Amino acid sequence: MKDLLLKANRKDGIMVMILTIILVLLVMPFIIVSMFGTVSADDFTNLVAFISSSNDSFLMDRLNWTIYVYKGWQGTYTGNFLSTFNGYYFHGMLGLHIEFILNIILFFISILVFCQSMIKKTILSDNRLEFIILVTVISMFLILYDYNPNEVFYWHTGLAMYTIPLSIGLLSISLSILYDGNVFAGIFSVLLSFISVGGALDVAALVCTLNLLLLCYKLLQRKPYRLQIVVFCASFIGALINVVAPGNYIRHSDISTEFNVFEALIKSFEGVVSRNWELAIGGTIPLFFLMGILMYNWMDRRRDRYVNPIVLFVALLIGEIIVDFPVRLGYSSGYFPLRCEFVARCTAVIFILIFEMNLVGGISSRSDKLIHFDKQYVSVIVLVTIMSITPFVSQEALNNYYPFRIYQDLANGELDKYEDTNNLIISRLMESKGENVVIEIFETNDVDYLASLRLQEDPEYWVNKGTASYFENESISVIYK
Repeated sequence: MKDLLLKANRKDGIMVMILTIILVLLVMPFIIVSMFGTVSADDFTNLVAFISSSNDSFLMDRLNWTIYVYKGWQGTYTGNFLSTFNGYYFHGMLGLHIEFILNIILFFISILVFCQSMIKKTILSDNRLEFIILVTVISMFLILYDYNPNEVFYWHTGLAMYTIPLSIGLLSISLSILYDGNVFAGIFSVLLSFISVGGALDVAALVCTLNLLLLCYKLLQRKPYRLQIVVFCASFIGALINVVAPGNYIRHSDISTEFNVFEALIKSFEGVVSRNWELAIGGTIPLFFLMGILMYNWMDRRRDRYVNPIVLFVALLIGEIIVDFPVRLGYSSGYFPLRCEFVARCTAVIFILIFEMNLVGGISSRSDKLIHFDKQYVSVIVLVTIMSITPFVSQEALNNYYPFRIYQDLANGELDKYEDTNNLIISRLMESKGENVVIEIFETNDVDYLASLRLQEDPEYWVNKGTASYFENESISVIYK
């Protein structure tokens, strides 16, 4: 018996090691490419406005800026505050690159902790590390493998408004799931929840929806729910503060003259259906089917209450529509930015996980039979194989596989060319205070997964004007040959 246990533990350890290596290989290219990023678009214009309004009071300057933007541009109180902590302003490009790296690590940790908390509290009484890492690998893969991350990983304003609040929101919900009566943990969960909904409105919608789902789950399972009521109220009140900001309506008036609620709902529904269909045909179904088999065999045979799958499916569909809705309403033209697609993709993957855990949990609670085959690890190998093959089905799919593209661009020097071009432009601007700067770029390359400086030939373009103000140039014109 002892030998069997040692053998099983050895196999578990090997599987944990394999999955950890896969996870590192998936995340590492995004961290490496952070060292090639640059300042982009709003970053310089926001810095100029913030610096010009500062009075050398570290905290009060940032609070005043947050209020100023809240009144005149948008209600994202957390994002407004975080936007003042630009790594480039404090320590140049190195500071900005460190900021990018820390943001990616925070997002990765938030996904890992969220998956661990859901698994531990809903399906497994013990921590099966290999299963937790497996779920994290699948989640990160489906979120990132063909997603262009330039607006959420390599753009300071984007990560301040979207990625960091989203990560904080997932950590808050994880604390609520794992809550065991610890007062400090409870207060921290409430605080993080309120902070997270101060990001973009779609992030606020996702956090509120997840908090509401968790409250319903605790009521259904007859578990302590008082803290969750407080957490949900904190997120809901914070989201309302975000929504009613005068700046939202001033900004929207520059984009459109009216709000078309019905049209926004229709576009949200169409977007959700299209996104989930693309995920399904992109390998999601086999991945989650195989994960469901492992989940069924490993999970506790609890006699918990589970929601009717059809009811939960409808609830999650409505939840996804709610997350998309603020974006569709704000951009009445149908424009759906990459940063918003990131939040929507995270929402879809999280909701698929919730649905599968409920479905498999309901089935396993009615049956003690296991699915017997030649070791459960075979399914993990098949799963990993599918994940490995998926990007290489066609050349187009391969080109859309961003971890591969990053490694390829590192090898062929494209990222070095991209960095050299940006450094050339910035060095010229720093050396030309008070001058009309004209820069001609003869060799350019397309690294679309990194945010660009966005400088144009027209010196009156708003990015050119903001950048010129920051570097104290008379004007800037960048001509790409």
